[in-house]
Amino acid sequence: MALLAAACTTAPPQAVTPTPAPTTTTAPTSTPAPAELAPQRVRAATLPADALDRFGVPEAGADSNGQRRQLPLPCAEPKTTGHQVFGYHVNHFREWKNRGFQFVHVVTWYQDRTGADAVTKTQDLAQSCREYVYSTRDTGDHTLKVTAPITLPTPPGVSAAYTYCEDNGTTHACWALLGHDDLTSTLTTFAATRDQSLTLLSEMLPAAAELLTKA
Repeated sequence: MALLAAACTTAPPQAVTPTPAPTTTTAPTSTPAPAELAPQRVRAATLPADALDRFGVPEAGADSNGQRRQLPLPCAEPKTTGHQVFGYHVNHFREWKNRGFQFVHVVTWYQDRTGADAVTKTQDLAQSCREYVYSTRDTGDHTLKVTAPITLPTPPGVSAAYTYCEDNGTTHACWALLGHDDLTSTLTTFAATRDQSLTLLSEMLPAAAELLTKA
């Protein structure tokens, strides 16, 4: 009986409460907005400084802000700006020059349109006239004759391509535009003849397209 009494008066064992596992908090990650990435992307898609060394055409300068080079606006009304036609965009450009050639490469990111849209808009402008007056602050008005379209091989990987030329009787300028994603790559040559301009464009298009599609 004593053993039974002792058993009845012994306190029951207390339940063991499991210790909760520590919790970890992961800091939220934010994806940069396209506009924040745009300056890096347009620089990455621009031809390097030594791109024309094999032709004997040295680099003449680059502009991280791209403010000195606006997008081509053939046949546009005087004082028309690229922002009026294409909306907000970010440029980066590099220029090469010697006694016989001037070559300019501009890569552009668009906030509200695709690169293919921008190429199509430029095509529509270039094919809307045969000549137009281009006004400059330093040298006044120039009458430019437009030849469009010009056929050049389209590099693989791009979503749009277009080429046209202009001349003022002494200098021939040709533009080749490539579109991919929300970017365009615009190559411009100035030379004594159209054939010289187009030959240099043809040589540089594949390299420009490869950079564009990777940006």
